[in-house]
Amino acid sequence: MRVLAIDPVPSSSRGGQEKSLFDIIKGLRKNDIDVDLLYKSNGDYIPDYKNLGVICMKYPSLHIRHSVLSLLQFVYTIISFLLKRRKYDVIYINEILELPIAFIISRFTHSKVICHLRLPPNIENGNFYISKKNQIGLLIDYVDYFIVANQVMFDLYSDVGLPVSKLKIIPNGFWVDELPSVKAEKSNEIRKLVYLGRITNQKGVHELIEIFHELVKNNDKLSLDIIGKPLNSEQDKYLYDLINKVEVYNLNTKVNFIPGTNNPIKTLNNYDLCIFPSVCSEAFGRVLFESIYANTPIIGNNVGSVSSIIDDTNMEWTYTSNGDAVSKISNFIDDPSSYNLLERRKSMLKKYDLNHIIEQIIILFKDE
Repeated sequence: MRVLAIDPVPSSSRGGQEKSLFDIIKGLRKNDIDVDLLYKSNGDYIPDYKNLGVICMKYPSLHIRHSVLSLLQFVYTIISFLLKRRKYDVIYINEILELPIAFIISRFTHSKVICHLRLPPNIENGNFYISKKNQIGLLIDYVDYFIVANQVMFDLYSDVGLPVSKLKIIPNGFWVDELPSVKAEKSNEIRKLVYLGRITNQKGVHELIEIFHELVKNNDKLSLDIIGKPLNSEQDKYLYDLINKVEVYNLNTKVNFIPGTNNPIKTLNNYDLCIFPSVCSEAFGRVLFESIYANTPIIGNNVGSVSSIIDDTNMEWTYTSNGDAVSKISNFIDDPSSYNLLERRKSMLKKYDLNHIIEQIIILFKDE
Protein backbone atom coordinates (compact mmCIF):
# COMPACT_ATOMS: atom_id res chain seq x y z
CA MET A 1 0.00 0.00 0.00
CA ARG A 2 1.14 3.53 -0.77
CA VAL A 3 -0.29 6.62 0.95
CA LEU A 4 0.01 10.29 0.07
CA ALA A 5 -0.46 12.53 3.10
CA ILE A 6 -1.19 16.21 2.49
CA ASP A 7 -0.47 18.66 5.29
CA PRO A 8 -0.04 22.40 4.65
CA VAL A 9 2.33 23.16 7.54
CA PRO A 10 3.97 20.21 9.37
CA SER A 11 4.83 22.29 12.43
CA SER A 12 4.47 21.73 16.17
CA SER A 13 3.29 25.36 16.42
CA ARG A 14 -0.07 24.19 15.04
CA GLY A 15 -0.73 22.14 18.15
CA GLY A 16 -1.93 18.61 18.80
CA GLN A 17 -3.39 17.95 15.35
CA GLU A 18 0.12 17.92 13.86
CA LYS A 19 1.45 15.60 16.56
CA SER A 20 -1.50 13.27 15.99
CA LEU A 21 -0.84 13.21 12.24
CA PHE A 22 2.84 12.47 12.80
CA ASP A 23 1.98 9.60 15.14
CA ILE A 24 -0.36 8.06 12.56
CA ILE A 25 2.20 8.29 9.77
CA LYS A 26 4.75 6.77 12.14
CA GLY A 27 2.32 3.88 12.67
CA LEU A 28 1.85 3.40 8.93
CA ARG A 29 5.61 3.23 8.46
CA LYS A 30 5.88 0.73 11.34
CA ASN A 31 3.55 -1.47 9.29
CA ASP A 32 5.75 -1.14 6.17
CA ILE A 33 3.31 1.16 4.37
CA ASP A 34 4.98 3.62 2.00
CA VAL A 35 4.09 7.24 2.76
CA ASP A 36 4.82 10.43 0.84
CA LEU A 37 4.13 13.86 2.31
CA LEU A 38 3.05 16.87 0.28
CA TYR A 39 3.31 20.16 2.18
CA LYS A 40 3.05 23.89 1.50
CA SER A 41 5.25 25.53 4.17
CA ASN A 42 8.26 24.23 6.08
CA GLY A 43 7.81 23.03 9.64
CA ASP A 44 9.88 21.38 12.35
CA TYR A 45 8.32 17.96 11.71
CA ILE A 46 9.94 17.66 8.25
CA PRO A 47 13.25 16.17 9.55
CA ASP A 48 11.28 13.73 11.71
CA TYR A 49 9.23 12.61 8.72
CA LYS A 50 12.38 12.09 6.68
CA ASN A 51 13.84 9.99 9.50
CA LEU A 52 10.80 7.72 9.19
CA GLY A 53 11.56 7.21 5.51
CA VAL A 54 8.77 9.50 4.33
CA ILE A 55 9.46 11.25 1.01
CA CYS A 56 8.61 14.93 1.47
CA MET A 57 7.81 17.37 -1.33
CA LYS A 58 6.86 21.02 -1.11
CA TYR A 59 4.19 22.56 -3.32
CA PRO A 60 3.63 26.30 -3.89
CA SER A 61 0.74 28.09 -2.24
CA LEU A 62 -2.11 29.16 -4.47
CA HIS A 63 -4.61 31.92 -3.81
CA ILE A 64 -7.36 33.30 -5.99
CA ARG A 65 -5.62 36.68 -6.31
CA HIS A 66 -2.30 35.20 -7.39
CA SER A 67 -1.06 35.76 -10.94
CA VAL A 68 -1.41 33.40 -13.89
CA LEU A 69 2.30 32.63 -13.45
CA SER A 70 1.60 31.39 -9.91
CA LEU A 71 -1.19 29.19 -11.21
CA LEU A 72 1.08 27.71 -13.88
CA GLN A 73 3.78 27.09 -11.28
CA PHE A 74 1.26 25.33 -9.05
CA VAL A 75 -0.01 23.11 -11.88
CA TYR A 76 3.56 22.35 -13.03
CA THR A 77 4.59 21.32 -9.50
CA ILE A 78 1.62 19.00 -9.08
CA ILE A 79 2.07 17.38 -12.51
CA SER A 80 5.81 16.94 -11.88
CA PHE A 81 5.02 15.36 -8.54
CA LEU A 82 2.55 12.93 -10.11
CA LEU A 83 4.98 11.93 -12.86
CA LYS A 84 7.66 11.09 -10.29
CA ARG A 85 5.47 9.00 -8.00
CA ARG A 86 3.73 5.68 -8.36
CA LYS A 87 -0.01 5.24 -7.99
CA TYR A 88 -1.37 5.97 -4.53
CA ASP A 89 -3.94 3.77 -2.88
CA VAL A 90 -5.02 6.48 -0.44
CA ILE A 91 -4.76 10.25 -0.28
CA TYR A 92 -4.94 11.17 3.38
CA ILE A 93 -5.64 14.78 4.37
CA ASN A 94 -5.37 16.22 7.86
CA GLU A 95 -7.98 18.95 7.38
CA ILE A 96 -10.90 19.57 5.06
CA LEU A 97 -9.33 22.66 3.43
CA GLU A 98 -6.85 20.39 1.61
CA LEU A 99 -9.69 18.66 -0.24
CA PRO A 100 -9.29 20.59 -3.55
CA ILE A 101 -5.67 19.50 -4.05
CA ALA A 102 -6.51 15.96 -2.88
CA PHE A 103 -9.32 15.83 -5.43
CA ILE A 104 -7.04 16.94 -8.29
CA ILE A 105 -4.42 14.31 -7.48
CA SER A 106 -7.00 11.57 -6.93
CA ARG A 107 -8.37 12.12 -10.44
CA PHE A 108 -4.92 11.29 -11.83
CA THR A 109 -4.09 8.42 -9.48
CA HIS A 110 -7.57 6.89 -9.00
CA SER A 111 -6.99 6.94 -5.24
CA LYS A 112 -9.36 6.91 -2.31
CA VAL A 113 -9.58 10.18 -0.39
CA ILE A 114 -9.75 9.96 3.40
CA CYS A 115 -10.10 13.10 5.50
CA HIS A 116 -9.27 13.26 9.21
CA LEU A 117 -11.57 15.83 10.82
CA ARG A 118 -9.46 17.00 13.74
CA LEU A 119 -11.53 20.04 14.72
CA PRO A 120 -15.27 20.56 15.22
CA PRO A 121 -17.19 21.92 12.20
CA ASN A 122 -16.94 25.66 11.68
CA ILE A 123 -20.20 26.99 10.24
CA GLU A 124 -20.10 30.55 11.59
CA ASN A 125 -20.08 31.93 8.04
CA GLY A 126 -22.39 29.33 6.52
CA ASN A 127 -22.38 25.57 6.10
CA PHE A 128 -19.70 25.19 3.42
CA TYR A 129 -19.71 21.40 3.92
CA ILE A 130 -22.90 21.01 1.91
CA SER A 131 -23.11 24.30 -0.01
CA LYS A 132 -22.41 23.87 -3.72
CA LYS A 133 -21.23 27.49 -3.97
CA ASN A 134 -17.70 26.75 -2.73
CA GLN A 135 -14.91 24.28 -3.53
CA ILE A 136 -15.36 22.19 -0.39
CA GLY A 137 -19.09 21.73 -0.87
CA LEU A 138 -18.63 20.89 -4.55
CA LEU A 139 -16.02 18.22 -3.82
CA ILE A 140 -17.27 16.80 -0.52
CA ASP A 141 -18.93 13.82 -2.22
CA TYR A 142 -15.55 12.66 -3.53
CA VAL A 143 -14.30 11.90 -0.01
CA ASP A 144 -14.55 8.17 0.67
CA TYR A 145 -14.37 8.38 4.47
CA PHE A 146 -14.17 10.98 7.22
CA ILE A 147 -12.40 10.01 10.45
CA VAL A 148 -13.62 11.59 13.70
CA ALA A 149 -12.25 11.05 17.20
CA ASN A 150 -15.42 10.23 19.13
CA GLN A 151 -19.22 10.15 19.20
CA VAL A 152 -19.45 13.87 20.00
CA MET A 153 -17.57 14.72 16.80
CA PHE A 154 -19.62 12.15 14.88
CA ASP A 155 -22.85 13.84 15.94
CA LEU A 156 -21.54 17.34 15.17
CA TYR A 157 -20.56 16.40 11.63
CA SER A 158 -23.68 14.39 10.90
CA ASP A 159 -25.70 17.42 12.04
CA VAL A 160 -24.00 19.64 9.43
CA GLY A 161 -24.87 17.19 6.68
CA LEU A 162 -21.99 14.74 6.24
CA PRO A 163 -23.33 11.26 5.42
CA VAL A 164 -23.36 8.94 8.41
CA SER A 165 -22.17 6.07 6.22
CA LYS A 166 -18.89 7.90 5.55
CA LEU A 167 -18.18 8.95 9.15
CA LYS A 168 -15.91 6.55 11.04
CA ILE A 169 -15.04 6.89 14.72
CA ILE A 170 -11.36 6.18 15.37
CA PRO A 171 -9.93 7.81 18.51
CA ASN A 172 -6.72 9.81 18.62
CA GLY A 173 -4.03 8.15 20.64
CA PHE A 174 -0.52 7.78 21.98
CA TRP A 175 2.28 5.26 21.62
CA VAL A 176 1.67 4.00 25.14
CA ASP A 177 4.66 1.65 25.11
CA GLU A 178 6.97 4.59 24.35
CA LEU A 179 5.73 6.95 27.07
CA PRO A 180 8.11 7.79 29.93
CA SER A 181 7.67 6.14 33.30
CA VAL A 182 6.39 8.40 36.07
CA LYS A 183 6.14 8.15 39.83
CA ALA A 184 2.74 7.15 41.15
CA GLU A 185 3.06 8.54 44.67
CA LYS A 186 1.34 11.86 45.24
CA SER A 187 0.99 14.13 48.23
CA ASN A 188 -2.41 14.12 49.91
CA GLU A 189 -2.10 17.87 50.35
CA ILE A 190 -3.09 19.65 47.14
CA ARG A 191 -1.07 22.80 46.60
CA LYS A 192 0.48 22.91 43.12
CA LEU A 193 -1.94 23.58 40.24
CA VAL A 194 -0.89 23.75 36.59
CA TYR A 195 -2.10 24.72 33.14
CA LEU A 196 -0.12 23.33 30.20
CA GLY A 197 -0.93 24.27 26.63
CA ARG A 198 -1.00 27.01 24.06
CA ILE A 199 -1.22 30.63 25.20
CA THR A 200 -4.31 31.62 23.23
CA ASN A 201 -7.66 33.13 24.06
CA GLN A 202 -9.42 29.95 22.89
CA LYS A 203 -7.69 27.96 25.61
CA GLY A 204 -9.37 30.05 28.31
CA VAL A 205 -6.30 30.88 30.41
CA HIS A 206 -7.90 34.22 31.34
CA GLU A 207 -10.84 32.30 32.82
CA LEU A 208 -8.43 30.09 34.76
CA ILE A 209 -6.91 33.16 36.43
CA GLU A 210 -10.42 34.24 37.47
CA ILE A 211 -11.05 30.77 38.92
CA PHE A 212 -7.72 30.72 40.74
CA HIS A 213 -8.40 34.18 42.18
CA GLU A 214 -11.54 32.79 43.83
CA LEU A 215 -9.78 29.63 45.05
CA VAL A 216 -7.01 31.45 46.92
CA LYS A 217 -9.54 33.48 48.87
CA ASN A 218 -10.17 30.32 50.90
CA ASN A 219 -6.80 28.59 50.46
CA ASP A 220 -3.72 30.80 50.37
CA LYS A 221 -1.38 27.79 50.13
CA LEU A 222 -2.25 27.21 46.47
CA SER A 223 0.06 28.09 43.58
CA LEU A 224 -0.54 28.04 39.82
CA ASP A 225 2.00 27.52 37.05
CA ILE A 226 0.96 28.48 33.51
CA ILE A 227 3.17 26.57 31.08
CA GLY A 228 3.28 27.54 27.43
CA LYS A 229 4.89 30.08 25.16
CA PRO A 230 3.33 32.52 22.69
CA LEU A 231 4.08 31.74 19.05
CA ASN A 232 3.00 34.97 17.35
CA SER A 233 2.27 38.63 18.05
CA GLU A 234 -1.39 37.98 18.87
CA GLN A 235 -0.39 35.44 21.50
CA ASP A 236 2.27 37.84 22.82
CA LYS A 237 -0.50 40.38 23.39
CA TYR A 238 -2.65 37.77 25.11
CA LEU A 239 0.22 36.81 27.44
CA TYR A 240 0.74 40.49 28.28
CA ASP A 241 -2.96 40.76 29.20
CA LEU A 242 -2.70 37.65 31.38
CA ILE A 243 0.28 39.06 33.26
CA ASN A 244 -1.64 42.30 33.83
CA LYS A 245 -4.64 40.36 35.15
CA VAL A 246 -2.39 38.53 37.62
CA GLU A 247 -0.99 41.86 38.82
CA VAL A 248 -4.45 43.41 39.20
CA TYR A 249 -5.49 40.49 41.43
CA ASN A 250 -2.21 40.73 43.36
CA LEU A 251 -1.35 37.11 42.54
CA ASN A 252 2.26 37.73 41.49
CA THR A 253 3.68 35.50 44.22
CA LYS A 254 1.27 32.67 43.45
CA VAL A 255 1.07 32.55 39.64
CA ASN A 256 4.16 31.75 37.56
CA PHE A 257 4.49 31.88 33.78
CA ILE A 258 6.82 29.20 32.39
CA PRO A 259 7.87 29.32 28.70
CA GLY A 260 7.20 25.67 27.91
CA THR A 261 8.40 22.10 28.29
CA ASN A 262 9.87 19.43 26.02
CA ASN A 263 8.45 16.66 28.18
CA PRO A 264 4.83 17.39 29.14
CA ILE A 265 4.26 14.08 30.93
CA LYS A 266 7.31 14.38 33.18
CA THR A 267 6.39 18.01 33.85
CA LEU A 268 2.76 17.25 34.71
CA ASN A 269 3.87 14.54 37.11
CA ASN A 270 5.35 17.26 39.35
CA TYR A 271 1.94 18.80 40.07
CA ASP A 272 -1.05 17.93 42.24
CA LEU A 273 -3.80 19.00 39.83
CA CYS A 274 -4.04 20.11 36.20
CA ILE A 275 -6.75 22.48 34.98
CA PHE A 276 -8.05 22.41 31.39
CA PRO A 277 -9.96 25.70 30.96
CA SER A 278 -10.49 25.68 27.18
CA VAL A 279 -13.46 27.73 25.98
CA CYS A 280 -13.49 26.31 22.43
CA SER A 281 -15.09 23.04 21.41
CA GLU A 282 -12.34 20.48 21.94
CA ALA A 283 -12.21 17.40 19.74
CA PHE A 284 -9.27 15.86 21.60
CA GLY A 285 -7.14 17.77 24.08
CA ARG A 286 -3.88 15.81 24.32
CA VAL A 287 -3.09 17.18 27.77
CA LEU A 288 -6.21 15.44 29.12
CA PHE A 289 -4.58 12.08 28.45
CA GLU A 290 -1.06 13.23 29.29
CA SER A 291 -2.06 14.50 32.72
CA ILE A 292 -3.89 11.36 33.78
CA TYR A 293 -1.05 9.20 32.43
CA ALA A 294 1.29 11.35 34.55
CA ASN A 295 -0.81 10.41 37.61
CA THR A 296 -2.00 13.99 37.92
CA PRO A 297 -5.79 14.39 38.08
CA ILE A 298 -7.27 16.91 35.65
CA ILE A 299 -10.43 19.00 35.89
CA GLY A 300 -11.70 20.67 32.73
CA ASN A 301 -14.31 22.93 31.22
CA ASN A 302 -17.16 20.91 29.72
CA VAL A 303 -16.64 21.87 26.08
CA GLY A 304 -16.62 19.56 23.08
CA SER A 305 -15.47 16.07 24.02
CA VAL A 306 -13.72 16.82 27.32
CA SER A 307 -16.04 14.82 29.58
CA SER A 308 -16.01 11.78 27.28
CA ILE A 309 -12.21 11.80 26.92
CA ILE A 310 -11.63 11.66 30.68
CA ASP A 311 -14.56 9.26 31.12
CA ASP A 312 -16.52 11.64 33.36
CA THR A 313 -20.07 10.53 32.62
CA ASN A 314 -21.31 11.80 35.99
CA MET A 315 -19.86 15.28 35.40
CA GLU A 316 -17.87 15.18 38.64
CA TRP A 317 -14.68 16.61 37.17
CA THR A 318 -15.90 18.75 34.29
CA TYR A 319 -17.41 22.14 35.01
CA THR A 320 -19.94 24.39 33.28
CA SER A 321 -19.08 27.78 34.80
CA ASN A 322 -16.33 29.45 36.78
CA GLY A 323 -18.34 29.04 39.96
CA ASP A 324 -18.81 25.35 39.21
CA ALA A 325 -15.06 25.06 38.61
CA VAL A 326 -14.26 26.61 41.99
CA SER A 327 -16.67 24.20 43.68
CA LYS A 328 -15.31 21.07 41.98
CA ILE A 329 -11.67 22.00 42.43
CA SER A 330 -12.36 22.72 46.11
CA ASN A 331 -14.07 19.34 46.47
CA PHE A 332 -11.04 17.64 44.97
CA ILE A 333 -8.66 19.53 47.29
CA ASP A 334 -10.73 18.35 50.27
CA ASP A 335 -10.81 14.71 49.08
CA PRO A 336 -8.21 13.81 46.39
CA SER A 337 -9.01 10.08 46.62
CA SER A 338 -12.50 10.73 45.22
CA TYR A 339 -11.02 11.21 41.73
CA ASN A 340 -10.51 7.45 41.23
CA LEU A 341 -7.36 8.13 39.22
CA LEU A 342 -6.10 4.55 38.88
CA GLU A 343 -9.27 3.21 37.23
CA ARG A 344 -9.52 6.24 34.95
CA ARG A 345 -5.86 5.85 33.96
CA LYS A 346 -6.25 2.14 33.23
CA SER A 347 -9.29 2.80 31.01
CA MET A 348 -7.57 5.60 29.05
CA LEU A 349 -4.39 3.58 28.46
CA LYS A 350 -6.45 0.84 26.86
CA LYS A 351 -8.70 3.16 24.84
CA TYR A 352 -6.02 5.48 23.44
CA ASP A 353 -3.20 3.04 22.64
CA LEU A 354 -2.02 3.74 19.10
CA ASN A 355 -0.77 0.19 18.69
CA HIS A 356 -4.44 -0.81 18.37
CA ILE A 357 -5.73 2.40 16.80
CA ILE A 358 -3.35 2.11 13.83
CA GLU A 359 -4.86 -1.28 13.04
CA GLN A 360 -8.28 0.38 12.68
CA ILE A 361 -6.87 3.05 10.37
CA ILE A 362 -5.12 0.50 8.15
CA ILE A 363 -8.33 -1.54 7.88
CA LEU A 364 -10.17 1.62 6.78
CA PHE A 365 -7.43 2.48 4.26
CA LYS A 366 -7.68 -1.01 2.75
CA ASP A 367 -11.47 -1.07 2.69
CA GLU A 368 -12.76 -1.65 -0.81
